Amino acid sequence: MLRILHNSLILLLLTSPYTMAQNSHEEMLRSGKLLFQVNCSRCHGMLGDGGTGPSLNRSYLPRASTDEQLANVISNGIPGTGMPAAWTFTEIEVEKVIKYIRHLGRDNETVIIGDIDNGKALFDNSVCFTCHIVSGNGGSLGPDLTRVGLKRGQEYLVTSISHPGKNQPVGSNGFFEFLVVNVALKSGEVITGVRINEDTFSIQIKDASNYIHSFKKSDILSIEKNIDKSLMPSFKDQFSVSELNDIAAYLTSLK
Repeated sequence: MLRILHNSLILLLLTSPYTMAQNSHEEMLRSGKLLFQVNCSRCHGMLGDGGTGPSLNRSYLPRASTDEQLANVISNGIPGTGMPAAWTFTEIEVEKVIKYIRHLGRDNETVIIGDIDNGKALFDNSVCFTCHIVSGNGGSLGPDLTRVGLKRGQEYLVTSISHPGKNQPVGSNGFFEFLVVNVALKSGEVITGVRINEDTFSIQIKDASNYIHSFKKSDILSIEKNIDKSLMPSFKDQFSVSELNDIAAYLTSLK
C-alpha cells in the first residue's frame, strides 16, 4: 500500500503543471543550445561571448530588445552586415534559439577585460584615426569603428589589432569586406589595395593612400587575392598584452 502511494505521488509530481512546464523549459533550452552551437557559434562564440559577430550574452541587445525583434533578426538577417538569414529555421526552432540567447544574457554576461579609459587614450594617441572613423572623426580607409562593439567581440578585436590579416570579416554578400588584391596591369604596373567592388568586366580598389582606382579587366594581366593579408599594420609589438586588452575593451564599449 505504501509503495502504491509512493508511486502515485511520484507520478503526480511528474505530471503536475509546474513540473511539466519546467521540463518543457529545460528541453527548449537544450534544443536551443544545440541549434545555437551548430548554426550561430562560428560567429558569436560557443557561449555567445562574441567573435566575428557581437557577444549575445548580454542583458540588452540594441538590435533585438524584444523577442519579436530578435526573431526578425534570426529569420531575416541584418542587411549590410555579416548576419545572414536563418531561412531554414522553423518557427519553433527560432523560439528555442531565442530562449537560449535570453538565458545566456541573464546568466553568462561577458565582463569586459581591461581599462576602457586607458584603451581610449591609447587609441586616441595612436595612428588608428588615420584609417578609422569614430563618431565622425578619422579616416575612411578601414572600417568605421563608431559602433564596432555591436559587431565584434573583445577577443576578436585583440586578434584584429595584433594580427590584422587573420579572421577577415565577411560581408552580407559572402565576400571578404577588406580583401587585399594586387592588380598587375598589362602595362607592367602593379597596384595594391583593398577591393571595393568587382564584376565581370571591371574591378575597383582603394590603395593605402585612400585613392580609388578603377580598371577594366581587359587591361589587367592578373589579379592576386591575398586572403590572409591586410593593409593595416600589426600593433602586437607596439603595445603590451595589457594595452591590447585595454584598446579592445574600449572598442568593445562602442555601441
